[in-house]
Amino acid sequence: MLRLLRLVFVLVFIFSTQFVCVGQQLEFIIKREKGFSQKLASIKSESKYAVKNNQPFTSISIQIPDNEVFDGAYCVVNKDTFWLSQDEHIEPLNEFINANLISFATPVYKVDFYSGEIDNRVLFNFINGSVNQLEQNKTNNRFNAECLIEPLSIGQQTWRSGLSTPQYSRLFSKVEHVIIHHSAGSNENTNYTQVVRDIYIYHTEVNGWSDIGYNYLIAQDGTIFKGRDPDNGAQDNVRGAHFCGMNTGTMGVCLLGNYTSVAPTNETIQSLLKLLSWKLDKEGINAFEESIFNGIDLGAVAGHRDGCATECPGTKTYQKIKNFKSQANSMIESCYPDKLIADFTWDKDKITEGESISFTDASQGNPLSWQWKLEGSINENYTRQNLTEVYYPKAGEFDARLVVKNGARTDTAFINNLILVEPSPYAEPFIYPVPVSAGAPLIINVNKEEISEVEIIDSKGQAVISFEPTQNQMEVDHKLLREGIYFVRYFSNGLVVKFDKILIIN
Repeated sequence: MLRLLRLVFVLVFIFSTQFVCVGQQLEFIIKREKGFSQKLASIKSESKYAVKNNQPFTSISIQIPDNEVFDGAYCVVNKDTFWLSQDEHIEPLNEFINANLISFATPVYKVDFYSGEIDNRVLFNFINGSVNQLEQNKTNNRFNAECLIEPLSIGQQTWRSGLSTPQYSRLFSKVEHVIIHHSAGSNENTNYTQVVRDIYIYHTEVNGWSDIGYNYLIAQDGTIFKGRDPDNGAQDNVRGAHFCGMNTGTMGVCLLGNYTSVAPTNETIQSLLKLLSWKLDKEGINAFEESIFNGIDLGAVAGHRDGCATECPGTKTYQKIKNFKSQANSMIESCYPDKLIADFTWDKDKITEGESISFTDASQGNPLSWQWKLEGSINENYTRQNLTEVYYPKAGEFDARLVVKNGARTDTAFINNLILVEPSPYAEPFIYPVPVSAGAPLIINVNKEEISEVEIIDSKGQAVISFEPTQNQMEVDHKLLREGIYFVRYFSNGLVVKFDKILIIN
């Protein structure tokens, strides 16, 4: 009898540590026939469990109710311990929060799980991103030695072989910010294709996203993987799901591994720099530029934590971002043998108010963008390479500045008080009312003996109304003009003698 009681006690203990209570099975949901399954179980805090699956799996995603924490919880696989931490790339989903994905080098059927402070229901997501030897060999990467072209990478058709193809309408945007992440996964798993496949299944099946979240992923050996599938669009411009709901205008790059306490490998960094320098040069962006992005100051190269409440991309990566910027700029600079020098010419530097000046770019070193600042002119700011008929409406002395850029290279030409605009020597004509509504008359008073022509131009300098005065007070038909700012020029014997600004409103 005593032996029988002991046997019963042992059996109860064994079953209690296997997530299977007497007469009760785990709830088992098949999400997809290949690669993913899910089990729900109730667990107790500070308890050890053997978590088994009927099919082999290469990674596991653990979800707990959002009122629980992962403190003290970990998994052991093949004597390796993986501490659980919250995945900060995704908000709570269906009142559950996710732990960062744990990925193993080889498929397993079981992990040993310690619950820590978790005392509740737990979802175990078993992911199988197994890749055969032929596919693994395809991950060997060799970079093209030419300057500033997209580095070689593993395409989706290779690493996603055998998995489902995402079906959704892609969105694209011009990228102004490259956001660096880390996967917060294993630093030891060298089966990189499998890790990317695991992340793809995790993002699509567990998170419920349309596709993998990043534009690119970089392995510890430097191999670059194309991430989100752009279909027929551009890989670097397809909008991802990586920057806390602010993905338009960003390109996401994920470094495989956890870089909270260790730095990325040199191979990873070199591949990241190749990717950064190519993209920055392509967009004509200096790595140290910053701009307002969704209400925050965000660098052209930034870490995930710069825009979201997260530790990503890990402290050891984040500490190197300033160096990444400097090195990427240097790589771009080295690919242009000619020094970038800003310069410009102008056709005259002394005019009467209301007259125009033309400016011509004379810069050296193949600039790709131009930013003019012409103080005192109609608009003052221009982005065309060459400017014809820039009008100056008021008298004064005005500066001129040209900033030219080519990727990381920037240079400025500045001349103080370059333009002298003298006041008109003639008696001033005038126009009223200002502003004028679309339904009200626009009256121009002139001395028709002195003013030979009146011209109204738009903000681009294009003449929209022109006439010769037949009397000293004239009503101008402006009904065909759109709402906006216009300028009135008064001519005497072919010379501009006065320049007025008017505003037409609806």
